Amino acid sequence: KSVLMFFQKSDIPYFIFATINVCIAAAATPLQTLVYGKIFARLSNFYSGHYSDYQIFISDVRLLCLLIMAIGGCKMLFTFLGVSCWMQFGERQQLRARTKLYKLMLSRKMEWFDSVDGTSGQISQVNRCVEELRSGSSEVIGLLVQSIASIIALSITSLYHSWSLTLVIMATSPIMAIFSWLFGRLTYKAADQENRLNASAAKILDWCLSCASVVRVFNGKYVEQAKFNRLIDMSAGVYFKLAAAMAGNSGILRTLSIMMFVQGFWFGNYMISIGDLDINQVFTCFTSCLMLGAAISDLANLLSSLNTARAAASMISKFMLSQGEVLDEESHYLQPAICKGRIEFKDVCFHYPGREGQVLNNLSATIEAQKLTFIIGKSGSGKSTISQLLLKMYSNNEGTISIDGHDISTLSRNWITDSITVIEQSVTIYNQTLRNNLAVSVVNKYGSLNSVPLSLISDALSFARLNEVVEGLEDGIDTTISSSTLSGGQKQRVAIARAKLRDTPILILDESLCALDNRLRIPLFNEIREWRKGKTTIVIVHELDYLNDNDNVIVLENGSVKYHGLFEEVRDQEIISRFNDEISFESKTSSVIDPIPRKSVEYNYLTNPVILKDLEKNVGSKIADDNSDEVYCVLAILKYCFHTIETKPWIAVGLLFSVFSGIAGPVFSFSFSRLLSSMVEASVGINITHKLKLWSLIVVGISVASGGSHFVSSFILSFCSEKWILKLRKLCFQKINEQDMSFIDLENTKASEITALLMNDSRDLRNLVSEFLSLALNLVVMVLVGVTWSIISGWKLALVGISFVPLVLSVTRVYGILLESSENCYKSTVAKLENHNYETLTAIRSITILRLQNYFKEEFDCNIQRIRKRGTIRALQTGLGLGLTEGCNAIATGTILYYGMVLAGKNEYTQQQLLQVITILTLTMTNAAGLMNQLPEIARGQRAGTRIIKLLNMTPSEAENDGDITINRNFTNPLLQFDNLQFGYSGQENVLKNVSFNIDKDDICAIVGKSGGGKSTIASLLMRLYNAGDRSIFLSNYDIMRLDIDHLRDTITIVPQNPSFFEGTIFDNLTYGINPKKRVNMDKIYKVLKYVNMYSYVLSLPEGVHTIIGEGSHSLLSGGQSQRLSIARALIRDPQVLILDECTSNLDKENTDFIINLINTTLRGKMTIILITHDVEVMKVANRIIKVKNGYIVEQR
Repeated sequence: KSVLMFFQKSDIPYFIFATINVCIAAAATPLQTLVYGKIFARLSNFYSGHYSDYQIFISDVRLLCLLIMAIGGCKMLFTFLGVSCWMQFGERQQLRARTKLYKLMLSRKMEWFDSVDGTSGQISQVNRCVEELRSGSSEVIGLLVQSIASIIALSITSLYHSWSLTLVIMATSPIMAIFSWLFGRLTYKAADQENRLNASAAKILDWCLSCASVVRVFNGKYVEQAKFNRLIDMSAGVYFKLAAAMAGNSGILRTLSIMMFVQGFWFGNYMISIGDLDINQVFTCFTSCLMLGAAISDLANLLSSLNTARAAASMISKFMLSQGEVLDEESHYLQPAICKGRIEFKDVCFHYPGREGQVLNNLSATIEAQKLTFIIGKSGSGKSTISQLLLKMYSNNEGTISIDGHDISTLSRNWITDSITVIEQSVTIYNQTLRNNLAVSVVNKYGSLNSVPLSLISDALSFARLNEVVEGLEDGIDTTISSSTLSGGQKQRVAIARAKLRDTPILILDESLCALDNRLRIPLFNEIREWRKGKTTIVIVHELDYLNDNDNVIVLENGSVKYHGLFEEVRDQEIISRFNDEISFESKTSSVIDPIPRKSVEYNYLTNPVILKDLEKNVGSKIADDNSDEVYCVLAILKYCFHTIETKPWIAVGLLFSVFSGIAGPVFSFSFSRLLSSMVEASVGINITHKLKLWSLIVVGISVASGGSHFVSSFILSFCSEKWILKLRKLCFQKINEQDMSFIDLENTKASEITALLMNDSRDLRNLVSEFLSLALNLVVMVLVGVTWSIISGWKLALVGISFVPLVLSVTRVYGILLESSENCYKSTVAKLENHNYETLTAIRSITILRLQNYFKEEFDCNIQRIRKRGTIRALQTGLGLGLTEGCNAIATGTILYYGMVLAGKNEYTQQQLLQVITILTLTMTNAAGLMNQLPEIARGQRAGTRIIKLLNMTPSEAENDGDITINRNFTNPLLQFDNLQFGYSGQENVLKNVSFNIDKDDICAIVGKSGGGKSTIASLLMRLYNAGDRSIFLSNYDIMRLDIDHLRDTITIVPQNPSFFEGTIFDNLTYGINPKKRVNMDKIYKVLKYVNMYSYVLSLPEGVHTIIGEGSHSLLSGGQSQRLSIARALIRDPQVLILDECTSNLDKENTDFIINLINTTLRGKMTIILITHDVEVMKVANRIIKVKNGYIVEQR
């Protein structure tokens, strides 16, 4: 839980150097107070007649004022060195934290990813915690050390001049310490709760971005919005407690730090009256204690910030220590010289961690070396589990698995992954060029991507039938591709090309050709058969048309081997008969995204459509193009977002109290100057008892008013800033959920980056309301009031102070510009690293299979180096800015003091006028310095605000927003009509051309054609995931663009080939997005589960339909079970039109026949069914067939 949890010995020089520098800088403050006291002692001596000549007095004062400037110059240098070094120290901590977390992610066993709840949301929140840890271990600890050093130095100075007066003044310190401890505990607790709630909210946001098509087609965006709103409302409630604790702490400390001077003045006056102290000692002691009180108050606030960093460290620690084993060192395991490829399973039992029920039951089988072996079985029989156990992704519970006689528990995991290539049905495509997507499979062998011979890549592309795809890409094999730019079949051919490049002794094809149409599937498999002669090859399939009579076959049922032998011996047995005649089906990794190859295009927020369904349209001014790197100024952000701030009256109240709190400063300074003036009078024998009583009471009143107004102001502004952030998060979430898929598909729409923006970076926006407005307003008020007051008190000296305003403004402006630039570059670099981490998380299975840990770690290290470079620049610029602030203050203070003494020496100012003007001007400069100290935080808020504005500035989407017509159940023919539809993705040629056809009510229509022809695009447009344009598609003679979008998606639903489910119960997933008014009882759920042959399985689970299923690849369901559950999810909605998009491709023959029978006997005549398929048997169900080729309808029958 320590903020220094990543501290190492190599950090000691940084720590020592930074500490020395900030301590020296801190020591400059009491030195300046000593000189300050000596200057006023010279004035007292001048008034008392100790100086015989005015010039001698001024000469002494001049030297002392120059000394203040010299000390300020040294303080500027050491502040620069200290702050820069502390920030570098913090960078080292955060980089080490990120590296440790990344290495841990790469080294975790797969069961950890299955067991951790909401991994993506937690990763996002941990990223924020790392930033808070960086801040806590750099700025906070640096300022903490400086404050402690200042407290020690000031205490020594004050005690040296008068230990008795110092102890009297600081008598309230124990009370201040108690309050700091109490509020610190409250701060830590609230910060920890906020982190956990934000992690849960981030998980929902990630789901809505990574599975956007599912969220849309099932009307789940309203459910997700409600869940997201509830979580961030709870998070805001916790933050209000945190803000109250921090405001209460600072308010009480401010009251006590001012009030402590009352007893000090009485005691000081007494000590002067009896002659035990002189005015020089009292001045120095009071000035030291004044700064000491401020330092203690700052220390308490820093401790509150440190508690926030401790809460962040606690979450990082919990995440690192979360349940799950770490992979052992490879040096302990065997690495045989060769791999022949003989695999033996002996009495293997296995169940997935955290799940009930065995997947493999006493499985025993031998796969002979250098031969081709087929493994067949129905969905859920344990076929895919075999490859995962072979790769040591999981450990078998009982029995042994051996390769070439070696128990795999004794074999090196690296050796295994170098010897075995697994091609899964779902293929990971990395956001790199096509060439690199292939080269990455052998990067360990060649050392780098560029070292992989082009001839080998070309051969692999030819082998996998990818030459035609390459020709269609703009830059050939050097074209950057992503998951959305390739069809499912093309992705699987990329995986085949990777396998060809690797050419390992063992190859496992796990349903890895099912996305190919018949024209490619059989010829390509025959080539694979020829290539793999003499090498061990395992083919996991549902189809039997690959098999020859002399092929080895293993039949699995319920996790056990039911037959093992030659195919000719088992061909006619009952165990095999149910697999006969099955034809493969096309597979697409995206459920409803068109598989046609698409070029990567740049997205412009200002032209892509989106709007909130139930929110008033408010396009807003278009401040700038999204592709611009411009960072908007604070006032531009606040102006644009003005309509989103719902607590404007309260902000006004908060700012009013902030002004009261700010005014309390100069009023206290005035009162303090009068008390100091009284001390001067007392030093020359004047009775000041009456004045002391009066001004002491005034100081008490000021302390209560200052502390109270500060508490009210701080809490109200923090409350308002969080309400504003809350509103922005909700609006942005709605905007994102209301976009069509053209935004979600694009390469630069990254789930991790948007999640980080809304859940992490948006916190930085708080400072624009809670800090910037208050500081800026107080500075303006202080400048106006202070200058006016000082002019009235003494205009000559006031003009000297005003002359420094241009200097301060110039330094502030230059510093702000530098910080904007460096902060923007730094955060952009961090965003790239976090995107890389997210890609690693989502592709962890592929990384493990291809043994790409080293490659991804090298990419990570490159990003770390970029952050280190940017962090160094930011540290130097921040240190320079804060150093210049100290230098400017010292120059201004020395000049004002000198000129003030000149005027006092010439009797143009009384000592009372002099003290008033000097204290007011000094306080004004302190406020200006406070604003400069907040510039780094403000710069971070500007970057976040700029990006949020660009989200809010998106224009409405017709596809997701237009339409308000609902149709009753009296649908007319033609039910669906496509009228000369032309459609192309942004920046590309049309992929559908002059498409016209009709589908009548209760028709069963098959849409067929080869991969890339446009079949799934038709389904996507029918679901209004993209904008098809007006009067192109009609439902019951209504233009679908005029229909209410929710009604349309209630009327038409889809069963994707690769279904997605969120981490929740089976019941919640089945009823996802259904209108609450439409009651779904358990009888109906059980009925549809029986329809899809899932009833018995669901009842066998520990909690039945209330059993929680995992998300994505970590689901407890097999591919076939997920497919059948997806069909149930569609049927439970009672749609008028049902789209089945290759819905049987993951099913065995038994379940495929079950679904075909369901269509024939139960669904026929009750709804219109559209079948997107390659399967001949499924086509036979249809009474109409429409063939699509190259975007045209080429045949209808």
